[in-house]
Amino acid sequence: RDLDIPGWATGVAAGAGALLSVLGAILPVQQFKWLGLLLILGACLQWSLPPRYSRDIPLVLFVLYWVHPLPSKVLGWLQLAMQQLSVQGAEWLLHGVNARVWADGLVLRTGSRLFGVPEACSGLMTAVTVLLFGIGLAMLFRFRWHEAAALVALGLAQVLALNILRIASMVAFAARMPEGWSADYLHDSLGMFLLASIFLLLIEASLWRAARVRRRRKPPAFEVVVPRALVRAPWRRAMRRVAFALAAAAAAGLVAAVALKNRPHHRAVMIADVVDELARR
Repeated sequence: RDLDIPGWATGVAAGAGALLSVLGAILPVQQFKWLGLLLILGACLQWSLPPRYSRDIPLVLFVLYWVHPLPSKVLGWLQLAMQQLSVQGAEWLLHGVNARVWADGLVLRTGSRLFGVPEACSGLMTAVTVLLFGIGLAMLFRFRWHEAAALVALGLAQVLALNILRIASMVAFAARMPEGWSADYLHDSLGMFLLASIFLLLIEASLWRAARVRRRRKPPAFEVVVPRALVRAPWRRAMRRVAFALAAAAAAGLVAAVALKNRPHHRAVMIADVVDELARR
């Protein structure tokens, strides 16, 4: 359904955008200039595009707003939280493979080396990019609001999981590498980290859209009734049941292994070995 926006409202938005742009050039508030440019852009799009595109203009402006960097005070707490979660998650993952490591604040200690996770490697910029990409995908595929929210939440969770995996792999491989390799690895892997997050979210959104299309596909007007036993052979049903049973057993085994390796006693033993090595140095 088209969004009916009166002409006078578009003119008011254009005038307000021009005023904010001038104020942004005079006052030290960058948000005034950016909001003014967006309002002018929205008014121009409303005047130039057919009415059927009116409902998409506010969504486009919402996505474009986040392109402008926000003040560090707004996202500083989130950056710190992502650093802490990444370090703690890397410790949790490494303890699962019996690697002696200690998450001490925003650094990881192994007894012989110290691995810091700087602000640039917290994953915040990748998370913001994936957030915008997820919103854009939801708009492009015409997802409902709860589907869009689930897609964005999934993308952000995957960013955090991939960042934890990246930091854990750095600690695991650093013992065979020279000094200074860990910092170069974190910075050099940012590009692959971003591409993997975007590509994974694109695949998931495409699969979900394909599933929606299959569910909404109307049956033919004249359908030949065929017995189900002839359509699905017994061996196919048996293979699906076996695959489901194996997947359930693998999931149960993984949960049990994670619970076993992350007991408080096991974590205390891992950290105690690191402390003993630090005391001997």
